[in-house]
Amino acid sequence: MNTDAWLYFGIVLGFVFSGSSGHALHGLYTALAYGFGASSLALLAKAGGGIYTKTADIAADLVGKVEIGIPEDDPRNPAVIADNVGDNVGDVAGMGADIFDSYVAATVASMTLGASFAQTIGVQYIVLPLIMCIIGIISSLIGLQLVHVGPNGKPGKALNSGSVFSCFVFIVLSVLVFAITNSVAGSMVLNWGALIATISGLLIGIVIGFSTDFFTNDEYKPVRHVANVSSSGTGLNIITGFSYGLISMIPAIVGIVVAMMAAYFGCEAFGLHGFYGIEISAVGMLSLTGIVVSSDAYGPIVDNAKGIAEMSGMKEEVVDAADSLDSVGNTAKAINKGFAISAAALTMLAVTRNAFTMINEIRRQFHEKPWILQGTDLPDYSACVGIASQGALLALALPAFLAVVLPLCAAYCAVPYF
Repeated sequence: MNTDAWLYFGIVLGFVFSGSSGHALHGLYTALAYGFGASSLALLAKAGGGIYTKTADIAADLVGKVEIGIPEDDPRNPAVIADNVGDNVGDVAGMGADIFDSYVAATVASMTLGASFAQTIGVQYIVLPLIMCIIGIISSLIGLQLVHVGPNGKPGKALNSGSVFSCFVFIVLSVLVFAITNSVAGSMVLNWGALIATISGLLIGIVIGFSTDFFTNDEYKPVRHVANVSSSGTGLNIITGFSYGLISMIPAIVGIVVAMMAAYFGCEAFGLHGFYGIEISAVGMLSLTGIVVSSDAYGPIVDNAKGIAEMSGMKEEVVDAADSLDSVGNTAKAINKGFAISAAALTMLAVTRNAFTMINEIRRQFHEKPWILQGTDLPDYSACVGIASQGALLALALPAFLAVVLPLCAAYCAVPYF
């Protein structure tokens, strides 16, 4: 819930400080700056965390499981600590920062667009995104209370039921806010088209979540099919998995287009600018950030629990239970990545380069300390952690430079034309 809270706190604080300067609309400038700060945080946390996570993951698996033949999360693997830490760095901190960035950008953009026609319609459309944020926080808190799993229950269904109920609460509260506000004012202060746009964005988020669940849950055909063809070799595994990955994007792409059209024409039908509807639909899609980030954090938590269970030599039934929870956690992470789709091309070369560096370090330790495999000598875990950390920071230099310098250069070149 911190992700929701900091979004609201940052934007409101900007309005409080800027409002004292003479005009409340000046707070939008501070809100825009807040959005730039959130984007910078997302670059560092998501890209850097992703490089760290995948560097450790790839190196630990390639050398440990493939070359040496030791189990996953085996304490004899020098990269096992870096691998477990990476789950938290990339999938908790990184994903939270990524969704936070998307949420701030969508909220500030809709507020800015609402300010463009504030003098003709009113300032209520500047405040409306913040109202949707509050409703989203309340809905997420209520939905989280319903996530309970019995002794024989299924965690995946519990997480999905909490998300679905949060959506239902959000829709009900939004309708009540619009109806009560318009009834008290005696006129359509809040345009019903904005409500249609918000709900359309919320529903497409659910569509993305459930379509991702279908393609990543081991209870459904795609995962089972990939598992079956894997017995024929890794080639068919890669081809089949990649094919299902491409197919899985169809519901998301079609759904986004339908949601944008519904938001645009819904607002136009009620006399509100259609582009505002598209912006507010993005706020609706991310309005349940609280429960989305909570569900995403579930995956790394159970993954770490499984790793600790294996490293400490706990009973087989404990490891099996943690493995079952880990499977659900992987599905939860895949679902929530649909809410924070971001470009990863700049990070892939860095991941490859850092992974090879760590692979060589693991091989060196196994070669120079053969007693590691007998369990009589400890690996140098800190060396692998250092490689992942330093590689991630160095790889961020170019993306950070481009993100800061290119907009400034574009603005400087465009000044003579305005």
